[in-house]
Amino acid sequence: MNGQPKSVLIALGHAGAGKTTLTQQVVLPRLRKLGYDTDLSDDRLHLEWAVRLDVVDRQGGDPYDPDLVGVGHHSTLTDGRVPGNHTMGYRDGAVLNRAHAMQFDLIRDHVMAQRRNGHEGKRRILVAEVATGVSKEITAGEEAIRQSGPDVIDWIEKRDLLGEVAIIDIRAPLDQRVERVTQRIGNAVPEDVVRDYFFDAGYMTDEDISRLGEDYRLILNEGRTREEASIYMTQIEAAFHDFIMPQLGLEGVGRPHPEL
Repeated sequence: MNGQPKSVLIALGHAGAGKTTLTQQVVLPRLRKLGYDTDLSDDRLHLEWAVRLDVVDRQGGDPYDPDLVGVGHHSTLTDGRVPGNHTMGYRDGAVLNRAHAMQFDLIRDHVMAQRRNGHEGKRRILVAEVATGVSKEITAGEEAIRQSGPDVIDWIEKRDLLGEVAIIDIRAPLDQRVERVTQRIGNAVPEDVVRDYFFDAGYMTDEDISRLGEDYRLILNEGRTREEASIYMTQIEAAFHDFIMPQLGLEGVGRPHPEL
Protein backbone atom coordinates (compact mmCIF):
# COMPACT_ATOMS: atom_id res chain seq x y z
CA MET A 1 0.00 0.00 0.00
CA ASN A 2 1.31 3.45 -0.94
CA GLY A 3 1.70 5.86 1.99
CA GLN A 4 -0.74 6.37 4.86
CA PRO A 5 -4.12 4.62 5.20
CA LYS A 6 -6.60 6.12 2.77
CA SER A 7 -9.83 7.91 3.61
CA VAL A 8 -11.20 7.76 0.04
CA LEU A 9 -12.28 4.81 -2.07
CA ILE A 10 -13.15 5.52 -5.71
CA ALA A 11 -15.26 3.05 -7.67
CA LEU A 12 -14.45 3.70 -11.31
CA GLY A 13 -16.19 2.33 -14.37
CA HIS A 14 -18.22 2.92 -17.51
CA ALA A 15 -22.01 3.18 -17.30
CA GLY A 16 -23.46 -0.15 -16.21
CA ALA A 17 -20.17 -1.63 -15.02
CA GLY A 18 -21.45 -2.33 -11.49
CA LYS A 19 -20.16 0.58 -9.39
CA THR A 20 -23.32 0.96 -7.32
CA THR A 21 -23.43 -2.75 -6.49
CA LEU A 22 -19.93 -2.43 -5.04
CA THR A 23 -20.40 0.84 -3.17
CA GLN A 24 -24.00 0.89 -1.96
CA GLN A 25 -24.75 -2.80 -1.54
CA VAL A 26 -21.45 -3.90 0.00
CA VAL A 27 -18.83 -1.31 0.96
CA LEU A 28 -20.91 1.41 2.64
CA PRO A 29 -23.11 -0.95 4.71
CA ARG A 30 -20.08 -2.86 5.95
CA LEU A 31 -18.08 0.22 6.86
CA ARG A 32 -21.05 1.60 8.78
CA LYS A 33 -21.50 -1.72 10.55
CA LEU A 34 -17.85 -1.48 11.61
CA GLY A 35 -18.63 1.91 13.16
CA TYR A 36 -17.18 4.24 10.54
CA ASP A 37 -18.73 7.52 9.50
CA THR A 38 -19.13 7.45 5.73
CA ASP A 39 -20.14 9.72 2.88
CA LEU A 40 -21.12 8.86 -0.69
CA SER A 41 -20.08 11.05 -3.61
CA ASP A 42 -22.31 10.14 -6.56
CA ASP A 43 -21.16 11.70 -9.83
CA ARG A 44 -24.76 11.74 -11.08
CA LEU A 45 -25.70 14.18 -8.29
CA HIS A 46 -22.69 16.38 -9.09
CA LEU A 47 -23.81 16.45 -12.73
CA GLU A 48 -27.35 17.43 -11.77
CA TRP A 49 -26.00 20.27 -9.63
CA ALA A 50 -23.74 21.48 -12.46
CA VAL A 51 -26.74 21.57 -14.81
CA ARG A 52 -28.78 23.51 -12.24
CA LEU A 53 -26.00 26.07 -11.87
CA ASP A 54 -25.71 26.37 -15.65
CA VAL A 55 -29.45 26.98 -16.05
CA VAL A 56 -29.55 29.55 -13.23
CA ASP A 57 -26.46 31.32 -14.59
CA ARG A 58 -28.27 31.92 -17.89
CA GLN A 59 -31.87 32.58 -16.85
CA GLY A 60 -31.74 33.31 -13.11
CA GLY A 61 -33.63 31.56 -10.36
CA ASP A 62 -32.76 29.39 -7.38
CA PRO A 63 -30.60 26.29 -8.02
CA TYR A 64 -32.23 24.65 -4.98
CA ASP A 65 -35.74 25.03 -6.44
CA PRO A 66 -37.07 21.49 -7.06
CA ASP A 67 -39.30 22.83 -9.85
CA LEU A 68 -36.44 24.53 -11.69
CA VAL A 69 -36.45 23.90 -15.46
CA GLY A 70 -34.89 25.74 -18.35
CA VAL A 71 -32.05 26.14 -20.80
CA GLY A 72 -28.54 26.98 -19.68
CA HIS A 73 -25.45 28.00 -21.62
CA HIS A 74 -24.38 24.38 -22.09
CA SER A 75 -27.29 22.21 -20.94
CA THR A 76 -31.04 21.87 -20.49
CA LEU A 77 -33.09 20.75 -17.50
CA THR A 78 -36.62 19.54 -18.27
CA ASP A 79 -37.40 17.74 -15.01
CA GLY A 80 -35.42 18.17 -11.81
CA ARG A 81 -37.88 17.11 -9.16
CA VAL A 82 -36.20 13.84 -8.12
CA PRO A 83 -32.52 13.90 -7.07
CA GLY A 84 -30.59 11.29 -9.00
CA ASN A 85 -33.25 11.15 -11.70
CA HIS A 86 -33.18 14.56 -13.41
CA THR A 87 -34.02 14.74 -17.11
CA MET A 88 -31.18 16.68 -18.72
CA GLY A 89 -29.54 17.38 -22.07
CA TYR A 90 -26.14 18.73 -23.06
CA ARG A 91 -24.97 21.03 -25.85
CA ASP A 92 -21.31 20.28 -25.18
CA GLY A 93 -19.06 18.78 -22.52
CA ALA A 94 -18.79 21.85 -20.28
CA VAL A 95 -21.23 20.87 -17.51
CA LEU A 96 -20.06 17.27 -17.45
CA ASN A 97 -16.47 18.47 -17.06
CA ARG A 98 -17.56 20.91 -14.37
CA ALA A 99 -19.31 18.09 -12.52
CA HIS A 100 -16.14 15.97 -12.53
CA ALA A 101 -14.11 18.96 -11.35
CA MET A 102 -16.55 19.56 -8.48
CA GLN A 103 -16.43 15.89 -7.50
CA PHE A 104 -12.65 15.73 -7.42
CA ASP A 105 -12.48 19.07 -5.58
CA LEU A 106 -14.74 17.49 -2.95
CA ILE A 107 -12.42 14.47 -2.77
CA ARG A 108 -9.43 16.78 -2.33
CA ASP A 109 -11.20 18.75 0.40
CA HIS A 110 -12.07 15.53 2.21
CA VAL A 111 -8.47 14.35 2.09
CA MET A 112 -7.20 17.72 3.36
CA ALA A 113 -9.69 17.62 6.25
CA GLN A 114 -8.49 14.14 7.18
CA ARG A 115 -4.87 15.33 7.03
CA ARG A 116 -5.71 18.13 9.46
CA ASN A 117 -7.49 15.72 11.77
CA GLY A 118 -4.72 13.14 11.58
CA HIS A 119 -5.29 9.41 11.44
CA GLU A 120 -6.07 8.91 15.10
CA GLY A 121 -9.45 7.79 16.35
CA LYS A 122 -12.48 7.33 14.12
CA ARG A 123 -11.85 8.48 10.57
CA ARG A 124 -14.49 9.53 8.07
CA ILE A 125 -14.48 7.50 4.85
CA LEU A 126 -15.58 8.96 1.52
CA VAL A 127 -16.76 6.49 -1.12
CA ALA A 128 -17.03 7.99 -4.60
CA GLU A 129 -18.68 6.62 -7.74
CA VAL A 130 -16.97 8.01 -10.85
CA ALA A 131 -18.28 7.17 -14.32
CA THR A 132 -15.67 6.88 -17.04
CA GLY A 133 -16.12 6.69 -20.79
CA VAL A 134 -14.75 7.96 -24.06
CA SER A 135 -13.53 11.55 -24.24
CA LYS A 136 -15.12 13.14 -27.31
CA GLU A 137 -17.09 16.10 -28.62
CA ILE A 138 -20.87 16.22 -28.34
CA THR A 139 -21.08 19.07 -30.83
CA ALA A 140 -18.34 19.59 -33.39
CA GLY A 141 -16.05 22.44 -32.44
CA GLU A 142 -17.41 22.75 -28.90
CA GLU A 143 -15.85 21.68 -25.60
CA ALA A 144 -15.37 17.91 -25.52
CA ILE A 145 -16.33 15.63 -22.64
CA ARG A 146 -13.32 14.55 -20.62
CA GLN A 147 -14.12 11.28 -18.88
CA SER A 148 -11.48 8.71 -19.82
CA GLY A 149 -9.10 6.84 -17.53
CA PRO A 150 -6.20 9.16 -18.41
CA ASP A 151 -8.45 12.13 -17.57
CA VAL A 152 -9.06 10.62 -14.13
CA ILE A 153 -5.31 10.38 -13.56
CA ASP A 154 -4.99 14.03 -14.62
CA TRP A 155 -7.66 15.12 -12.12
CA ILE A 156 -5.94 13.12 -9.38
CA GLU A 157 -2.47 14.48 -10.10
CA LYS A 158 -3.59 18.11 -10.37
CA ARG A 159 -5.12 17.86 -6.88
CA ASP A 160 -2.13 16.11 -5.32
CA LEU A 161 -4.17 12.97 -4.68
CA LEU A 162 -1.73 10.30 -5.85
CA GLY A 163 -1.18 8.03 -2.87
CA GLU A 164 -4.25 9.49 -1.13
CA VAL A 165 -7.05 7.53 -2.82
CA ALA A 166 -7.71 3.85 -3.46
CA ILE A 167 -9.30 2.94 -6.79
CA ILE A 168 -11.33 -0.08 -7.83
CA ASP A 169 -11.76 -0.12 -11.60
CA ILE A 170 -14.80 -2.19 -12.66
CA ARG A 171 -15.08 -3.30 -16.27
CA ALA A 172 -17.84 -5.12 -18.10
CA PRO A 173 -18.52 -5.83 -21.80
CA LEU A 174 -20.54 -3.23 -23.69
CA ASP A 175 -23.54 -5.43 -24.54
CA GLN A 176 -23.97 -6.43 -20.92
CA ARG A 177 -23.70 -2.83 -19.75
CA VAL A 178 -26.27 -1.73 -22.32
CA GLU A 179 -28.65 -4.37 -21.04
CA ARG A 180 -28.20 -3.24 -17.43
CA VAL A 181 -28.52 0.53 -17.86
CA THR A 182 -31.47 0.45 -20.25
CA GLN A 183 -33.43 -1.68 -17.78
CA ARG A 184 -32.82 0.52 -14.75
CA ILE A 185 -35.84 1.80 -12.92
CA GLY A 186 -35.77 5.59 -12.60
CA ASN A 187 -32.43 6.57 -14.14
CA ALA A 188 -32.20 4.42 -17.26
CA VAL A 189 -29.67 5.50 -19.89
CA PRO A 190 -30.69 5.35 -23.58
CA GLU A 191 -28.88 2.64 -25.55
CA ASP A 192 -27.50 5.08 -28.13
CA VAL A 193 -25.88 7.18 -25.39
CA VAL A 194 -24.14 4.12 -23.93
CA ARG A 195 -22.92 2.98 -27.34
CA ASP A 196 -21.77 6.49 -28.36
CA TYR A 197 -20.02 7.59 -25.16
CA PHE A 198 -19.41 4.47 -23.05
CA PHE A 199 -18.27 1.85 -25.54
CA ASP A 200 -15.29 -0.38 -24.77
CA ALA A 201 -12.60 2.28 -24.91
CA GLY A 202 -11.36 5.14 -22.74
CA TYR A 203 -10.02 2.84 -20.03
CA MET A 204 -6.95 3.49 -17.93
CA THR A 205 -3.73 2.72 -19.77
CA ASP A 206 -0.97 0.48 -18.45
CA GLU A 207 0.99 3.66 -17.66
CA ASP A 208 -1.95 5.07 -15.66
CA ILE A 209 -2.26 1.85 -13.69
CA SER A 210 1.47 1.82 -13.04
CA ARG A 211 1.27 5.35 -11.60
CA LEU A 212 -1.38 4.22 -9.13
CA GLY A 213 0.65 1.17 -8.10
CA GLU A 214 -0.77 -0.80 -5.18
CA ASP A 215 -3.63 1.71 -4.81
CA TYR A 216 -5.38 0.19 -7.86
CA ARG A 217 -7.47 -2.96 -8.22
CA LEU A 218 -9.24 -4.19 -11.39
CA ILE A 219 -12.46 -6.24 -11.18
CA LEU A 220 -14.23 -7.79 -14.16
CA ASN A 221 -18.02 -7.95 -14.03
CA GLU A 222 -19.08 -10.21 -16.88
CA GLY A 223 -22.17 -11.74 -15.32
CA ARG A 224 -25.56 -12.11 -16.99
CA THR A 225 -26.80 -15.28 -15.33
CA ARG A 226 -27.30 -15.67 -11.59
CA GLU A 227 -24.22 -17.88 -11.46
CA GLU A 228 -22.08 -15.36 -13.32
CA ALA A 229 -23.35 -12.55 -11.10
CA SER A 230 -22.29 -14.55 -8.06
CA ILE A 231 -18.74 -14.58 -9.45
CA TYR A 232 -18.75 -10.78 -9.43
CA MET A 233 -19.97 -10.73 -5.84
CA THR A 234 -17.21 -13.19 -4.91
CA GLN A 235 -14.67 -10.81 -6.46
CA ILE A 236 -16.15 -7.93 -4.46
CA GLU A 237 -15.89 -10.01 -1.30
CA ALA A 238 -12.23 -10.75 -1.98
CA ALA A 239 -11.51 -7.11 -2.85
CA PHE A 240 -13.19 -5.89 0.34
CA HIS A 241 -11.00 -8.13 2.48
CA ASP A 242 -7.73 -8.06 0.52
CA PHE A 243 -7.75 -4.53 -0.92
CA ILE A 244 -10.28 -2.15 0.60
CA MET A 245 -9.69 -2.97 4.26
CA PRO A 246 -5.88 -2.71 4.03
CA GLN A 247 -6.14 0.48 1.95
CA LEU A 248 -8.30 2.03 4.65
CA GLY A 249 -5.86 0.95 7.33
CA LEU A 250 -8.05 -1.79 8.77
CA GLU A 251 -5.74 -4.76 8.29
CA GLY A 252 -6.52 -6.05 11.77
CA VAL A 253 -10.19 -6.67 10.95
CA GLY A 254 -10.84 -10.23 9.83
CA ARG A 255 -12.78 -11.23 6.75
CA PRO A 256 -16.33 -9.92 7.27
CA HIS A 257 -19.20 -12.36 7.26
CA PRO A 258 -20.82 -12.15 3.80
CA GLU A 259 -24.10 -10.26 3.86
CA LEU A 260 -24.59 -9.98 0.17
